[in-house]
Amino acid sequence: MSSASGTGLTARARIRAAAIETFGQAGYSRATMRAIAARAGVSAALVVHHFGTKEGLREACDEHLLAFIRSEKISAYTSGSVPTLSVYLAEHPEVRPLYTYLRRVLAEGGRPATAMFDRMVNDVDAILTAGEAAGSVRPTDDPQARAALQTAIGLGLLVLEAHLARHLGGDTLFEEPALGRYARAALEFYTQGLLTGTFAEQAAGQFSGPPDPARGL
Repeated sequence: MSSASGTGLTARARIRAAAIETFGQAGYSRATMRAIAARAGVSAALVVHHFGTKEGLREACDEHLLAFIRSEKISAYTSGSVPTLSVYLAEHPEVRPLYTYLRRVLAEGGRPATAMFDRMVNDVDAILTAGEAAGSVRPTDDPQARAALQTAIGLGLLVLEAHLARHLGGDTLFEEPALGRYARAALEFYTQGLLTGTFAEQAAGQFSGPPDPARGL
């Protein structure tokens, strides 16, 4: 049974969850309001009543995705504790269809993908700024560049998930052993960095002052 048919959700939430699953699996152009309604266990008329059009439904899915990521990330960066990834995923089964939906939006490109990337850069900026205030994120002279780079890295990993998982011993990053290897490698990368020694010193020495956005440095 689809996770979208859970009885604990309101009709509107069930429809939105069904749309996220359907859009993620079939793509926006191939998904139909009737298929989404059937997955949610409601009538097509009720879908129209709550969301108006398929475009309106997609916009609601985008809003829900962004709000979920923003809330969860800010909580993680400001709580002072790092959740165990496998435990977190087990407690939040909605994560997998949300990220499948996000990957589909990016793969289909066009205006929705551009808007999604731009909004995520703004959200990542706010998330990392909150992390700075909480003392969990290292300050930077160029928060805008940091947010754009972090967004690109995160979404790039999402798009390339199958290839990354294959190198880590699995078909998906949501399952072991790929999940554990990914979590350890990511934690090492973000907490300890990559470069060291003279090479790191020379690289850092190229930038002696705050960045100048007009020059791209």
